[in-house]
Amino acid sequence: MQQTSVRRRQYLDSKVMSPLIRSFLRLLIATSMILGVASCTEKIDTPPIASATGYWYGRPVSLNQQQLLVLSHWIDVHRTGWKGLMETPSLPSIGITVKYADGRSGSFEIWHDSSGGGGAVYHYVYDPTPGAKQVDPLEQRLSEQDIQAFRAIADSTGK
Repeated sequence: MQQTSVRRRQYLDSKVMSPLIRSFLRLLIATSMILGVASCTEKIDTPPIASATGYWYGRPVSLNQQQLLVLSHWIDVHRTGWKGLMETPSLPSIGITVKYADGRSGSFEIWHDSSGGGGAVYHYVYDPTPGAKQVDPLEQRLSEQDIQAFRAIADSTGK
């Protein structure tokens, strides 16, 4: 068995396989790994929300209890389908910051595609505990309907 793998390595390292084929195989392996990582989705598991703040024309406004329930329901509906954020997002059009019952804080920021094709939500979590493991930001694609539902939560803070 060990001799077989040695022969295989010798074959791969030999001049029998052209440099072009070796480069192609490396590219194929790298592409497969990148696509595999990019297609992984996660489920977010957020603790209960203690408080949240929406922004109405740049002015911070605290969400009331009913608004917190609506936000929690929106999060429950969107728990799955999250992917690691692989790029720096554009400035959000809607944002809500949250404080969780366990002391962490975070935000949900919506980027809306102005051509009407939906958009994306970005989720960030911050843990002030010294030595806490950093939580990577996540993103999820949203339909136009999902964005309107989130917008209704943010807009209700100004009323």
